[in-house]
Amino acid sequence: MAEIIINNTPYSFDEGESILDVAERNGIHIPTLCYLKDVTPTGACRLCLVQVEGVERLQAACAAYAKDGMKVETDNEHIWKNRRDMLDFILIKHPLDCPVCDKVGECELQDTAIEFGMKEEMVSSDKPTEPVVNWNKIVYNSNLCVLCEKCIKSCHEMTGCSALTMEDRGFYNHVTPAKGDTLNCDFCGTCIDRCPVGSLLDAQFHHSARVWDLEEKVTSSVFSPAGGSVEYGLKNGKIARAKAIGSAQITAQDRFAFKYLDSADRATQPMVSADGNLTETNWEEAETLLKDKLSGIKPDEIALVAGSTITNESLAAYKKLMDGVGSKKIVSETDVALGHFYDKYSAKFGTMENIGTLDDITNSDIVFVIGCDLRREAVGVKHKVMNAVIHNSAKLYVAGLKKYEYDLFTTKTVLADYGDFAAALEELRKDAPVPALQDNPNIIDVINDKERYVPAELKKAKKVSLIIGEEFIQSGTDTDAVLAFCDFIGQEKLKSLFVINEQVNYMGSVVNGYVRNGYTFEKLTQELNSGTVKVVINAGFNAKPNCKIPADL
Repeated sequence: MAEIIINNTPYSFDEGESILDVAERNGIHIPTLCYLKDVTPTGACRLCLVQVEGVERLQAACAAYAKDGMKVETDNEHIWKNRRDMLDFILIKHPLDCPVCDKVGECELQDTAIEFGMKEEMVSSDKPTEPVVNWNKIVYNSNLCVLCEKCIKSCHEMTGCSALTMEDRGFYNHVTPAKGDTLNCDFCGTCIDRCPVGSLLDAQFHHSARVWDLEEKVTSSVFSPAGGSVEYGLKNGKIARAKAIGSAQITAQDRFAFKYLDSADRATQPMVSADGNLTETNWEEAETLLKDKLSGIKPDEIALVAGSTITNESLAAYKKLMDGVGSKKIVSETDVALGHFYDKYSAKFGTMENIGTLDDITNSDIVFVIGCDLRREAVGVKHKVMNAVIHNSAKLYVAGLKKYEYDLFTTKTVLADYGDFAAALEELRKDAPVPALQDNPNIIDVINDKERYVPAELKKAKKVSLIIGEEFIQSGTDTDAVLAFCDFIGQEKLKSLFVINEQVNYMGSVVNGYVRNGYTFEKLTQELNSGTVKVVINAGFNAKPNCKIPADL
């Protein structure tokens, strides 16, 4: 086993690990400001300098790979002097306005200065006074930027958006949108969470509260089909901000959409309709009114239609309500949108649920995305796909209606012209054509490169993930086409299979028995027209045009 010696103690390591990786795993502290575990190192801050035996200059521990027999020292006066010099360079252009900065109390630069014992500037200088800019939901203050590149790296490698870049040089070096004057991205705010200082901030939270006044609460996401946890900061009982936990990521909805809770238009009490107007009431009166409405109505004259954005708790409660009145006539939006697909899906796999976990996507050797706009339908799943590509060197093959923002990372993209995904899937199954004869042996025929084609990669792969999206479902392509593609992959290699829909809790409808339960929208429409059903309970249902809801309903 290969070993590296750090501070006179040997430690084993895996190939590809940096000195910093080995040190952190073994409890050896090396200061950093630009390092992120989830992205490739930049070595920008130079605070992680260490001394390597036989190397004249100090090395950045985050970017120097461990080698067998390497001897490293992390803690001596020479190292600390150079680290302080590096911090001095960072502080030369950083304004000392900590008392009015939103990041105070959470600022990594502030914490590092304290750790280094620096209580005042060693080099006085003029500070930049560039205007603060608002990129829609994200505020950028270039004056505070320490040029660590965490935002650029995380946007590129963790989200696949590549929406940020660096511009100019020296004192005027700053982060800027990669295209245009504002961001073209998911607005997930990963850059906000990764920024070590107050340069990138949540526009909703900006100058609204001090972080030490917030009561932090961790809860499950109610906005993303991918689930996950969100940390909400509460002030005076109201949510002031949302952020990811540790190195995790959240969606734009998780970060910004909580403001609807404070909307003046939000119903916070039961309301009843009288003469076309909604009037606020209480639960006791609402219950009495409901009983009156249902008085004399037979159980089989009552039906319920459910949306796919309500919570599992609500779905369970509505089902209990229908059990109480004795009716089994329950249909859902998910049943309309995905029912015919799930008929064949469940016949093949014995379940309507997704197969595998999100971590299986991250650990895949190959990921197929079929008819799925991940930014719109499930950006949290896109983050897992990007993690697979960047950190597991997974091959990414896409069949879609267009090229998506992460196309830079795809091994191959096939466009489904006019929604013909059957033809796109057939194209993905093709092997590389026979290489054309070249007069010059130094010419590489990229078109015929087997590494770009699925069959060659599939032979080497052990773990494969397949993601099917709403674009495929709504295209009208026969479900058999994608199920045949599953056979092409081979069920022994297909470790995860996800059916994605932009409705946040479509899978809750599946697991709670709202899909293919023996009652359909077509049957409901017939019974409404015939008068068999006299009462319809609407549980968060808001029909979309692409749901193909019968016009009569």
